[in-house]
Amino acid sequence: MENTYSNAYTEVLEILKIVPKEQYEKIPKEELDFLEKNRNKDYNFSYNIENPNTLRKTDAILISMYKKYIATENEKKAIEEILELNYRKNELEKKEKYGNKVLFNKTQEEIKEKILPIEVKKKNAFEKFIDKIKSFFK
Repeated sequence: MENTYSNAYTEVLEILKIVPKEQYEKIPKEELDFLEKNRNKDYNFSYNIENPNTLRKTDAILISMYKKYIATENEKKAIEEILELNYRKNELEKKEKYGNKVLFNKTQEEIKEKILPIEVKKKNAFEKFIDKIKSFFK
């Protein structure tokens, strides 16, 4: 997990190299120093605009940095709305996949398939009579 974050920091630093200077300068030096200090120096990453293949953590860090330091108030509101919609969509997908209706709405056939068959042997009248007599001696 630690390696994933250090790889993400490396990716963020590479992507920040192509950010316009005015926007780059809005990011605090402490933040950049933290990324530089904790990045994975052995991880080679080159950013391709046509095919951005980045880690999810990289995307999250970039969104956070953009929202904190670069975005206008309207952009911040739009980002919040998008993040909220994504969160709700994710929760809805989880509910549909793992919700009570899915877990507890099994048909009788599905339930019968999962229950192991147990043979119930019924005793005839003579066996019941013998068992009753045996119970007196116990």
